[in-house]
Amino acid sequence: MTQHSYANVGCATVILGGFGLLLFGVGLDELSGSRLAPAGGYLLGAGAVWGFLAFLWAINIRANGRRAWVARQPYPHLAEKGLKRGGFLKGAAVTWVLVAAAHAAAYFAVFQPALSDGLRTTAMSLAYGILPLCHLVVPLTGGFLWSAWVGSSTPKS
Repeated sequence: MTQHSYANVGCATVILGGFGLLLFGVGLDELSGSRLAPAGGYLLGAGAVWGFLAFLWAINIRANGRRAWVARQPYPHLAEKGLKRGGFLKGAAVTWVLVAAAHAAAYFAVFQPALSDGLRTTAMSLAYGILPLCHLVVPLTGGFLWSAWVGSSTPKS
């Protein structure tokens, strides 16, 4: 019943792996040009793309294990009804708390007199620019990712 095929993540591996490699190469090229600020963004982007690809592979492996567990049960059509599902709200709540903490830290960093003008400007652009948008996008993404992680789990028995 289970197919141990990686065809469903093959395209994602080619596309995301290639995109991560492209970002990594551009980051190394920028690093050799002695412009350190953009290079860090490209290298972090490459790490984020490869991390998301690793997450997709882990979900695929867990889902194959779940399908194999269901196939081994005496009544597979009934065994699947008792498995865990959901978890969106927990993932959304946890990631929203992380975003709120980062937003509060950036907001209070604006008013610290010990910071240089460059760091204060960066904290202000985070606190008033990108982090308010993250209050919606990051919890939605975290909820969907946590739901996928819980939905691919296998019982301990």
